Amino acid sequence: MILRFAIVSGLGWLIDFVIFTLLTMANIPVWMANVIGATTAVLFVFFASVRKVFQYKGHYIFGKLMSYIAYQIVAILCASFLIDFITHQFSLYPLLAKVIVTPLTFYANFQFMSYLTTGRLRFR
Repeated sequence: MILRFAIVSGLGWLIDFVIFTLLTMANIPVWMANVIGATTAVLFVFFASVRKVFQYKGHYIFGKLMSYIAYQIVAILCASFLIDFITHQFSLYPLLAKVIVTPLTFYANFQFMSYLTTGRLRFR
């Protein structure tokens, strides 16, 4: 299951990174570029994975989407400010700072989607 989620998330990651890179090249603040790119990507990942990866068969997708959006608002803002902090604190390229933060956000998103669709966390 985590492999399927990784494939879907990988596509979302590409969407996110392209948007993020283009926006930072256009001198949009790092944190804002991440908010825009990540929001686009997580919506893609939700709709692509809720039934295909987690095989959710329930009917209350709207309620789950609202929970997912609430979680992602907090997660994206935290990740965005962390990326911005790393970029400026260590004088790194924004894309490199984003790469550093990505494993943490991937794992957190996988656990949240698992809990949202199955009611349990997955550690393997």
